[in-house]
Amino acid sequence: MTSDQSDSTAGSALTPHSEDLKSNFKRTVRLDRALDGSTSLSKHFHAPGLGRLRDGWRARSEAAALREAGRRGLPVPAVLGVERNGPSWTLRLQWIPGARALGEETAALTSPGAARAPLRRRIQAPALARSVGQLLAAVEAAGLRHPDPHAQNVLVDEEGALWLVDLARSRFAPHTAASFRRALIHACARLRDLSTPAFRALIFRAYLRARPSDLVAPDPLEIERKATLRQRRDIRRRVKVWRRNSSMTVVDKSPSKVVRARRAGDEPAAGWHTERIECSSREAGAIWAHLVRAELHRLPAARPRRLALAPPYFVEFDVPSAGGTPPAPAALGALAVQLADRGLELVGSPLTAEDGAAIIPPRGHLRFTEVLA
Repeated sequence: MTSDQSDSTAGSALTPHSEDLKSNFKRTVRLDRALDGSTSLSKHFHAPGLGRLRDGWRARSEAAALREAGRRGLPVPAVLGVERNGPSWTLRLQWIPGARALGEETAALTSPGAARAPLRRRIQAPALARSVGQLLAAVEAAGLRHPDPHAQNVLVDEEGALWLVDLARSRFAPHTAASFRRALIHACARLRDLSTPAFRALIFRAYLRARPSDLVAPDPLEIERKATLRQRRDIRRRVKVWRRNSSMTVVDKSPSKVVRARRAGDEPAAGWHTERIECSSREAGAIWAHLVRAELHRLPAARPRRLALAPPYFVEFDVPSAGGTPPAPAALGALAVQLADRGLELVGSPLTAEDGAAIIPPRGHLRFTEVLA
């Protein structure tokens, strides 16, 4: 047994039932239930090719970052062990029952229909915003420097408590005013499409109240403006990823080279149907990029399904099966609010979903407005 293997928790290999929660070509995250009834989360690192040589470093460094974060008073799941299993490595962590990503929580609480929708938990949007602001202040005080701070790296449990997860490549060093301002801009850019301006204002207010008053306070309007600019750059970069193998897409090379959206599934959702347009490579790529941008911005839109990268060129997408009735003024207003918050405007006429929502069409165009939030 190696020193790495000895770091594992006794009996953790006894997992009569495992459920894959998410997976990509480098890592698989599983929920494991052991013979004694205990539950844990396991991250299996299995990078392809020579990337596998760094799997052990990834598992051990993330474990070290989580332990250091815990010592500095940050809310993180306990590390249960690091194991080597043949050519791959596994990091085992405390399981947080009922938790889901902060991004999912904010999107549910701040969406246009949130006031009418039943809440899954007792937590309300203002309380959640205060918790996020206080967590930001704690992260600043602890000197945690995360390379990609975003809402999917924070979990919200059933009581509304927040947990930091996925600290891969994180390090600890005292923050300067400039370094944490950059972190705030990055985090705000990733949270923009999952929250409203009012929700982000509550976060910022709670953050300022939780940090020492003698520190120079960043300007919230500057953070919002620069976060919008950063988000625009990020979206352009991420649209390109949807043309190759990634966590969101997979390239099927037989019989021809076709990109398939993983979320699309085998069949369209109820009340939707799949349409296919056979056209030039340029036109198909433009429709695909338009729909991907809408997806990345979390906007209600026709859903990208498949794109041909080789002849014969085509693009497939799912659209609502409802008739051609124009959306009601209230639905158009709700879409306009979402577009305005993202600094966007739609060129084209929205479609109507079964529930009456306004849907961005596949042949429309999203363009940036000059005035930023």
